[in-house]
Amino acid sequence: MFYAHCNILMRATPQLAELCTTSADETPIVVQVPNSTFPNFYRLLLYIYGFEVVPNLQKNMIEMIELANKYGAVNLKLKA
Repeated sequence: MFYAHCNILMRATPQLAELCTTSADETPIVVQVPNSTFPNFYRLLLYIYGFEVVPNLQKNMIEMIELANKYGAVNLKLKA
C-alpha cells in the first residue's frame, strides 16, 4: 500500500489524480491500480515526488512506459 497526496498527483499526472476521491471525513481511500506491479507503481510515485527513477530491467522499462502513457507522466516515458 502507498500513500500519496491528491494535490501532488493532480499537478503531476491528472489522469492518476482522477482515481482519488475525497471522503467526507478525509480518511485515506484505497485505489486499485490494475496492470501494474508493486515495484513499478512505487517507481512511478517516486518519480512524481521528484526522485530520480531508473528502470533496471527491460521488462520494468516496458511496464514503466505503459504506466507513463496511462497516467500522463511524459518525462518518465522519455527516461525509460
